[in-house]
Amino acid sequence: MIKNIKFFLIPIIIILLDQITKYLVRIKMPLYHSIDVFGRYFRLTHLENPGAAFSLSLGKYSRPIFISLTFIVILLLVTMIIKAKPLIQKIYFNLILGGATGNLIDRIIFGSVTDFLDCLYPRIPSEWNWFYSFDRWPTFNVADSAIVVGIILFAFDALILENKRIKSLEEA
Repeated sequence: MIKNIKFFLIPIIIILLDQITKYLVRIKMPLYHSIDVFGRYFRLTHLENPGAAFSLSLGKYSRPIFISLTFIVILLLVTMIIKAKPLIQKIYFNLILGGATGNLIDRIIFGSVTDFLDCLYPRIPSEWNWFYSFDRWPTFNVADSAIVVGIILFAFDALILENKRIKSLEEA
């Protein structure tokens, strides 16, 4: 158990970075205001998202449903972190835990999640663009970034590293 405690520093750092940046955005930028950082390619844009990812909404029940589901996910992630063996699993579960907790704090306190990182979506030829019909990526935050990096590491582990672990066990 003591070995696992040091891994919980990852979500603590993510939560702190997430909450500090969101706080600064809320006090320094009016809602819907944008600041160009790298021209039109990267902006800081203050938005409040009462829904889930990509502003998914379930009407008046969105907030209690998303809070409840996030609590369940957090409990599952803590269990998975404690049981995880390979280092990469502890890392990606902690990244997802930190991100989920950061957004949960916003949802509980403010009723919405503060988003502010606003990136230009690269132009994709129309014959390939069957899913997205927008020019900018949906605005996101530090917590969202941690979740995405955690999911990418999870996919890498599941698709590539797990096969290597299985092969090395078969060869032994």
